[in-house]
Amino acid sequence: MYSAVRDIEGLSQWHLQPGEDAYRPMEERQKILALMEGTMLAQVLSFMKPHRHLTMCAVSPTARVCAELVQVPSTRAPYEMCLGDRLVHRFSDDLDGDDEKERLRHHTWWIAKCGLPLHLDHSSTWTVLRAVAPALVPMVRSSPLSAYGELQASDILQLEEMHIRGDNTISIASLTPSQLTHLRRLTVDDYTAEHCEEFLLQLPALTELSIHDGDWTQVSFMKPAYAARLLRLSIHNPTVNTLSWIYTCTSVTHMSIIRCRFVLDVGFLVELPYLTSLDMTGSNVPHLDGLSRCRRLTRIVVQECSQLLSLEGLVGAPRLRSIDASYSGVQTLGELHRCPSLTTVVFQVCGNLERLAGLAGAPQLEVVGLAGTHVTDITSLTASLRTLKKLGLGNPGVTSIAVLAGATQLEEVDLRGTAVTDITPLTTSLRTLKKLRLGRSGVTSIAAIAGATQLEEVDLSYTKVTDITPLTASLPSLKKLVLGRSGVTSIAVLAGATQLAEVELRCTKVTDITPLTASLRTLKKLGLGNPGVTSIAVLAGATQLEEVELTCTKLTDITPLTASLRTLKILSLRRSGVTSIAVLAGATQLEYVDLSGTEVTDASMLPRSTRVYS
Repeated sequence: MYSAVRDIEGLSQWHLQPGEDAYRPMEERQKILALMEGTMLAQVLSFMKPHRHLTMCAVSPTARVCAELVQVPSTRAPYEMCLGDRLVHRFSDDLDGDDEKERLRHHTWWIAKCGLPLHLDHSSTWTVLRAVAPALVPMVRSSPLSAYGELQASDILQLEEMHIRGDNTISIASLTPSQLTHLRRLTVDDYTAEHCEEFLLQLPALTELSIHDGDWTQVSFMKPAYAARLLRLSIHNPTVNTLSWIYTCTSVTHMSIIRCRFVLDVGFLVELPYLTSLDMTGSNVPHLDGLSRCRRLTRIVVQECSQLLSLEGLVGAPRLRSIDASYSGVQTLGELHRCPSLTTVVFQVCGNLERLAGLAGAPQLEVVGLAGTHVTDITSLTASLRTLKKLGLGNPGVTSIAVLAGATQLEEVDLRGTAVTDITPLTTSLRTLKKLRLGRSGVTSIAAIAGATQLEEVDLSYTKVTDITPLTASLPSLKKLVLGRSGVTSIAVLAGATQLAEVELRCTKVTDITPLTASLRTLKKLGLGNPGVTSIAVLAGATQLEEVELTCTKLTDITPLTASLRTLKILSLRRSGVTSIAVLAGATQLEYVDLSGTEVTDASMLPRSTRVYS
């Protein structure tokens, strides 16, 4: 399987050619695709050339079941594919041109051929589909709340997902639940239990229910026959004070009890034999007693639980892999090392947490987040050094990371805001290190990482680092570089970087940005904000820029941005030398422009939707 996965990138090279032999590689690799889903499949498809993923949908059973998401965002082109748990087709809401309509018709053939369901994210999409691609309308399975006014009776009956509000165009009273045979996911917002009870009990296929707001003081209507069908249940409602009925939901795997501040006991969750994921963000639970007996529980989120002081109730949970207690009152971990499957612990901004003794001996931790805690000693992580992949400290009391000399698999290290000056312990992870954040730390040199070859993101902001040549070996993979307010004066070494998407140089002494030439096709975000910058001529070759910061520069000419007018969304010219922005007349996607402190007087050429600060 390992050798097959290594060949994943080769999937992007497939071509449908005449002849039997041309299909043999596809048949072999299709075995790999059969094991993929969601994000992993999308990652494979991302390597492909435009529209190649449509071919994949036709030949791969796994790709066929990936939902197609049709939406109308602000994009530079009518269509593009995005990564995520679903394949995404995007087309702009400006479909007046013949080219855009023709492309939609082309996609219609492929989507219909693959039998892919559609999920709409924009209210105007229904109108567009009916006008340009009516064959797709019967395939729509979800629609945004704002589009319900466009729905016809036949449209509603085919939906798999709905969001109903008390003030919505479509009300519960206007629906016949027995006819909603495809409805699997329902969000009820701003309704009372009294109005929803009968309706919910008659839905024949519902497996996911989410309750938001409204008066649901006691959710007690769950009849066993109905409750047993639910697989996911989310309650986002501060009025709920009891969940004693929960034992009837015998099939629930994912439970969310968000901001239910009157629910103080979680012992009843032991009655759910298949519970694997629990989210109690914003609750007032003082303890988690009993949860260790949830035999299938793998993930728990207790963010913003200020009354929760201890995680002792989780000790011994056999399958628990992930704990996120960020922004909570946790100060005692208990013997979490007795959770044999634990791999992820996140305690960000847990101001009461000072020690990690409870993790001492944990054998397979992979992710540890401690930013914003008072933990200064990380020697308790010693037993997990061979498995540790992501570590976030972010505590001014941390002065040494010597213990990490034994770590060999680190991929992400965040030391922002620490007093660490020596990063040589990271040399044992140079082959795996991808993200290194040292902003506002005591580091003055990055010579120790000169051998790193996989770095994708580096943050040296607010440090005294002056030399970035140690990044040379990682230039082919480097995508994000943050140098704001650092001691760096030259970025000449970046001439060898070809994949940079984000570069931050604000408040540095860097004046020459020509080394970015090799990355102009990938560059999306650029921050200059440097009085020494007088020209951005090199950006005339940049075609993907979305955010540009030119604050406090001496620039007078921004015509080099012309090539990025179709993608530009945010532009700051504050206190620059620019006096005219006429060149922005074609910036149709521009969302925000800062003209404060400039002599620009005419902004009439900007789109009406653009927010202008002057």
